[in-house]
Amino acid sequence: MLRRNGAVSCDKIVNMVRAGNLDVILAICSLMSLSDEQFPIALYRVVDSLLQSSQEQLVIAGLAALKGGHNGEWESTRRLIQTAETGMNTYVRSYALSMAADSGNMHCVSRICQLLSNKNENELIRGAAAEALAGFHDSAALTTLRAALSDESAEVRFWVCYSLGQLQDSASLSVLIWHAQNDYGVSKQWGYVHEEAARAMKYIQQGLVDEASERSDG
Repeated sequence: MLRRNGAVSCDKIVNMVRAGNLDVILAICSLMSLSDEQFPIALYRVVDSLLQSSQEQLVIAGLAALKGGHNGEWESTRRLIQTAETGMNTYVRSYALSMAADSGNMHCVSRICQLLSNKNENELIRGAAAEALAGFHDSAALTTLRAALSDESAEVRFWVCYSLGQLQDSASLSVLIWHAQNDYGVSKQWGYVHEEAARAMKYIQQGLVDEASERSDG
């Protein structure tokens, strides 16, 4: 019904959101998130009502609902990025960054890079931005990540190492070797930077081996 009559049912759903019928709201968002089809534009009014809520659970539900609408489509992705930039707390903003990375929409790369490069931003958000860039094989993303390897925050450096490894950036290999040997900074939740740098090196070295093997087979 949401797919067939989005414009008709939207007003009723928005009213449910405003009334705070949490069980109904979460059920609706679950249904919206399951579809592979882009949902009718009218249903973005539902999402916007949720994203403007003062309740974290409702904001998260709104972000989750966008899974059914985006498939990389900008109407959804821009909402994710806006929430990542201005959301109510670190958890909500990090969740939005993760979903923006999943969208694959290249238009959000520059704004994620800006979050990572902003030294006045919360280090957890900057770390989440670094992690999100692992989803984009893009020159701007790589340039920003390489520059952030020297960041003062161990949280940021940890996720920069992770993303450079995932992207198999061979240009960063020599710097990662230094971090693997010398960087004893700690991400409080995830561990030592030098250990993540070592893991990143392995990903990159394996990628170089695979690339050489493909050339020889060709």
